[in-house]
Amino acid sequence: MVREAASAKSRKRKGSPAKAPTARSHVAMRGLSIWCATAQPFASPSLDQNARADVCVVGAGIAGLTAAYLLAREGKSVVVLEKDKVGGGETSHTSAHLSNVMDAGYRKIENLHGKAGARLAAQSHSSAITRIDYIVAREHINCNFERVDGYLFLGPNTLEKDLHEEFEAAQRAGVNVKELADPPFDLKLGRSLRFRRQAQFHPLKYVTGLAAAVKRYGGRIYTGTETAEIKGGKAVEIKTANHKKISAGAVVVATNTPVNGGTGLRAKQAAYRSYVIGIRIPTGAVPKALYWDTEDPFHYVRRVRVKEGRAERYFLIVGGEDHKMGQAEDSEHRFARLRAWARMRFGTLGEPQFHWSGQTMNTLDGLALIGRNPGDEDNVYVATGDSGMGLTHGTIAGILLTDLISGRRNPWTDLYDPSRKTLLAPQSSEVEPAGTEMVS
Repeated sequence: MVREAASAKSRKRKGSPAKAPTARSHVAMRGLSIWCATAQPFASPSLDQNARADVCVVGAGIAGLTAAYLLAREGKSVVVLEKDKVGGGETSHTSAHLSNVMDAGYRKIENLHGKAGARLAAQSHSSAITRIDYIVAREHINCNFERVDGYLFLGPNTLEKDLHEEFEAAQRAGVNVKELADPPFDLKLGRSLRFRRQAQFHPLKYVTGLAAAVKRYGGRIYTGTETAEIKGGKAVEIKTANHKKISAGAVVVATNTPVNGGTGLRAKQAAYRSYVIGIRIPTGAVPKALYWDTEDPFHYVRRVRVKEGRAERYFLIVGGEDHKMGQAEDSEHRFARLRAWARMRFGTLGEPQFHWSGQTMNTLDGLALIGRNPGDEDNVYVATGDSGMGLTHGTIAGILLTDLISGRRNPWTDLYDPSRKTLLAPQSSEVEPAGTEMVS
């Protein structure tokens, strides 16, 4: 699912706060996601002196801020370092699907991780959505969170038996799924699988709400502060590009590509780019749901409601056309193909008002790399390899790393261990895409 990325700059403001930007003010802008166009930036200073903390978190996307929030809630002193701005990485370049429908597919997850591993994967992603739901309610975060159904429908090059086998694998994993000859609305999608209790939200509003909650619980957030060096030991030392130092009991590196990752992590994942367009649609033109097809690479779709004063506008968010980084420089053609595909599936549509892309890190076995950094000290932790599901994998990372740092057992530890040797994983450094849908 669409990955996470750009937002607006987080700088301190004087005087009365500016109004949030609107979708209308950014018509047809390239590179600007609908999330960046409709959210206020989170104001935060740069680090200008040395500091100490129980935990230092590097990266202020959904993974880093979820970890910071949960750790701060437990009374830990937390410092967050972000080289750009809150949500300024792939979190704000996602399509913002919150789903337990694995991008790699449950057949592949079961083949690589076994039936027990597939059940744990489904349970962890379901738990991530539930945790987001809980945090939104507890912290009163206005981010348009809502539960919706998801529909995986048959692509033109996929056999019906493949869809049925995916249904059976998802059922074995404990997912709430049903086979349908046609979805229960007018869209002519054909045979599909319906997944209950998926969700969607505004990812940038969510992470800025998380950042505000981190500060309420005593956390410190420094943006415009790039991490230059991380050295584990009895106390972790984190040095910044502006020559400041953080001393901490543990460090969480929650950047899309780990700033401290060695060759081991790089060999387990590869970078892919995915593309997204946002098209204005009439109210009620497309039912509220998440949509995916079985093409390779697959497409992913959802509806977004944008409030402008008392008025509401609706956009169809359509993503796909993934490719490995460095293998294509034809973004305009990919945007055009997305528009053509959307018109074929959803009828007459206007010109896109938003065009953006994001990067995802796809692992060999379809699951993120979350835990102690291989070959490093025991107090250096990492979260990477979003595999197209960055929003739920990022939330899983926050939950799992909080447990590890606090010395608690977590049933997901082995499944996401960055040092794992996955059953039947390809013995190759060439990572095939598991199907990407920008950050998740």
